[in-house]
Amino acid sequence: MKGKFSHKNTLISLGLVPLALFALSGNASAADSTINITATVVASPCTIEAVKNVDLGDIDATKLATTGTSSAYVSFSVNLTDCPATTTSAVATFSGTASNTDYYANSGTAKNVEVELVSSYSSANLGNGKTYNVVPDPSTHAGAYNMKVHVKNDGKGSAVTPGSVSTAIQMAIAYK
Repeated sequence: MKGKFSHKNTLISLGLVPLALFALSGNASAADSTINITATVVASPCTIEAVKNVDLGDIDATKLATTGTSSAYVSFSVNLTDCPATTTSAVATFSGTASNTDYYANSGTAKNVEVELVSSYSSANLGNGKTYNVVPDPSTHAGAYNMKVHVKNDGKGSAVTPGSVSTAIQMAIAYK
């Protein structure tokens, strides 16, 4: 019977499909898998001033006339508050546009000057990549980065010219 399907052939064909699937499933292999879970538990952050503006006032250009001369330091603090009791230290790493290794470049209009940032306690320079650690007081849950800043002759031998002084210094803080 050409072109006609018989009921018997259809049943045989349908019966072979599950057998074929069963035979193929025997060839499938299972693979084991490992899931690695990692994390780091970190101290919660303190509240910190997002922007700190420090005005150095008017600086007489004649006081910056020679290499090594600088303006007077202006002191300021960046305060930490509301530190969780589990926060035992806050390490700030400083960065900005460098004038040389230890000082920050002036992006203002005054020429041949640079900005130096130091710790108020030790006068340690806080140039690019330098760190400053603060331990929050456990009773007040607060601390402060006490710093001072001034403008220096950049020491490149050219005369300082009057104009504005401006630089942006970032503090990236890691809490422990």
